[in-house]
Amino acid sequence: MFSQCGSRFRGFTLVEMMVVIAILGIALGIAIPNLRDLLVESRLRKSANDLYLSMVFARSEAINRNSPITITPVSSDWKNGWQVTVVISGVASLLRSGDAFPVEGPSIPSPASIVLSAEGRPSGSVVFVVKRTDKTPSSIRCVGMRTTGLPFNKSDTVAGNCSNV
Repeated sequence: MFSQCGSRFRGFTLVEMMVVIAILGIALGIAIPNLRDLLVESRLRKSANDLYLSMVFARSEAINRNSPITITPVSSDWKNGWQVTVVISGVASLLRSGDAFPVEGPSIPSPASIVLSAEGRPSGSVVFVVKRTDKTPSSIRCVGMRTTGLPFNKSDTVAGNCSNV
């Protein structure tokens, strides 16, 4: 015969496990949409930083090579990425390329291309408005280059259209 003297059953009951699973389900239901937004915002911030770094690189190359450098969009659309090129002996040479923006995509009213002189200056100031098109309000990044050739990458929380940079 079995003796139950001094022995206790240890573990969780089915009700306790169901309560824990329900709490985890509610917590995940709240957290997952926020994580998705965080990932998309992070990708857009990365793309804005990549564009900024390409401008810094292009300016540096224009000054070092004492030659004009061009930044052009891939397939005539900045959302598909961009290329930094230099013309050597009449042949365009690719120096660097930028990746396409995330699927949600930024809104980028922009020039057809950016040409930097041998001094590292564009012909006029350039501003890209990088923001999500699938969410309002969204964080807005202003990436551009002043006529002095100084690139910038700022967050616009006031005007929402980069008019205050």
